[in-house]
Amino acid sequence: MSNITISLININGLVKQTINIITNSLPTSSLIFLTKTWLLSPSRYPTNWFQHHNYALPVENSHRGKMENLTIYCLYLLPSNLTPIDALEIIQSIPLLTSSDNNHENTILCGDINARHKELLGD
Repeated sequence: MSNITISLININGLVKQTINIITNSLPTSSLIFLTKTWLLSPSRYPTNWFQHHNYALPVENSHRGKMENLTIYCLYLLPSNLTPIDALEIIQSIPLLTSSDNNHENTILCGDINARHKELLGD
């Protein structure tokens, strides 16, 4: 089995012309997830590699990707809209174990972690 490396970076506010500077500074990765909350169709970042976009449209299974027995979920929970209990319920609803419905053995859960947390950091 070969190794898969994954990088995830929130590029909100990144100037499009600087995308290659940012992605070139990442470690060599099999998959790179670039998350941007407000990227609207038909906008794209100028890169020379394949891009798959989900422009905040409800698409079946858009919250996950799958490769053989590996399922990858990238999750963004807007902090101001959810209580901690609501957020935990969403996270706990993600199927992490093998089941006949999901037919996967390994799960990777990625998240958009906000650096600002008013209750902990005061900002």
